[in-house]
Amino acid sequence: MKPRLLFGAEGWPCGIHEIASQVVRLGLAEAVIRPVGDASFDAEFLRRLMEYRPHVVGLRMENGRSEAVRQRIEQIRKRLDTTIILGGPTATSHPADVLEATGADYVFAGDAEETVAMFLRLASKPRSANFVTEIPGLTYRWADRCVVNLPEENPRSGRPVPEVSEATLRDNRLDWSLLEGFTKPLDSLYLTGGRGCPGSCTFCCRLHGRKIRTKTERQILDELRGADELVRRGKLRLTAWPLYEQTNDPRLGSLSVSWCSVFDEDFFLDRRRGIRFLQLFELYGYRNRYRLSFQTNPVSLLDAEGKPDAELFYWIGRVKAMIQLGGESFHPSLLRRWRKRHTPAQMEIVLAALDRTGQDYNVFQILTDYESTVTELRKTARLLLDAAYRHPRMRIASSPFMIPLYDTDLRRELDYRGILHIDNYTDYETAHPEWMDPAVADLADKLDEALQGALHPQRRDESLRRVEEVLR
Repeated sequence: MKPRLLFGAEGWPCGIHEIASQVVRLGLAEAVIRPVGDASFDAEFLRRLMEYRPHVVGLRMENGRSEAVRQRIEQIRKRLDTTIILGGPTATSHPADVLEATGADYVFAGDAEETVAMFLRLASKPRSANFVTEIPGLTYRWADRCVVNLPEENPRSGRPVPEVSEATLRDNRLDWSLLEGFTKPLDSLYLTGGRGCPGSCTFCCRLHGRKIRTKTERQILDELRGADELVRRGKLRLTAWPLYEQTNDPRLGSLSVSWCSVFDEDFFLDRRRGIRFLQLFELYGYRNRYRLSFQTNPVSLLDAEGKPDAELFYWIGRVKAMIQLGGESFHPSLLRRWRKRHTPAQMEIVLAALDRTGQDYNVFQILTDYESTVTELRKTARLLLDAAYRHPRMRIASSPFMIPLYDTDLRRELDYRGILHIDNYTDYETAHPEWMDPAVADLADKLDEALQGALHPQRRDESLRRVEEVLR
């Protein structure tokens, strides 16, 4: 008999869906994915737990969810003697802490499609419990201590975690029949386009490494087709909005559609693949049901001569894909300190090209880092205002602080310099960096509050006026 796996997902199942599909595809297990996160979903999850009686329960750990996951595990243990595994960003950066804090049996760091499959294969063999020592990235208890199958972390650099191969990424296919009970409307479809990024931004966890591994454009389209079939049958519910109303296409402006976010650290690193996917998306008529959203870096939208890639921008404008530029500033000193791949001049070229596509787009603006002064922050805000006035279609998503989340170069640098005072791994998730200059922190908070409406076109001008008032 194959082992049974029950996965719990808060929101979209993301990597959980990839793992479950992989082990089912390989014939290693049966699997079910159900939503968790509120009282009604948790009650249904526990009911399904007793009905399905899985050999393994899998949950995902993300920032700020440690206590909720611990309580969920406690409820599972009261009902069934089963193996509980965890994965996700927090589990990857602090595997031993997460194991201790939650009471899980095993924690998987990094990409887990291949390591969970390895776990199931080895666990099924008539061997001693020592098989756990063979699985890269696994954390487990041994002789009353936590053992982490990862290299020791260097205080000035990270440690490698398991990365799924491109062969596995492309061979695997999301199995939509595994999803049950996703009746509460979600904000978006989330599809994975690939793993890895060549950048070295100081604030990035680089959880998927620097080696680029991608799905093909047809593979992503097939996954969209599978999700859309569930939506059409009412098995997966999405919220719809007039997402094209800020475009210059009157045929689309009146449509009520849902978001389809194709997640990649930088989707347009392979511009040819990006163009082919946009072409297929339009060919199959999906833009009448979804608006695409991509995260990318300005450099990835430029050709070898540093000019906007003409064909790519033609298709961005034709499909009206929402382009999101993440972790940005218009201050050159900040970009240099963050080791971003582009300059303010390249950013300006890309924003002008996005303006010409006749649609809105988004810039995720971070106002400070741990070197910021009041003078620099005031200049940062002025440069942001100038850019916003030049580019009225630019939406602004604001964050006041560069938070040293998880396994980042920024966190290691602050640790090395003795600036951080960390009592518990959850302190890395603190929204307010108390160790900053209080005057900088106070101004950043006020500017961020003023910018909260700048993500919405109808409230953008009011937000910019409020920023002007804060700077007076």
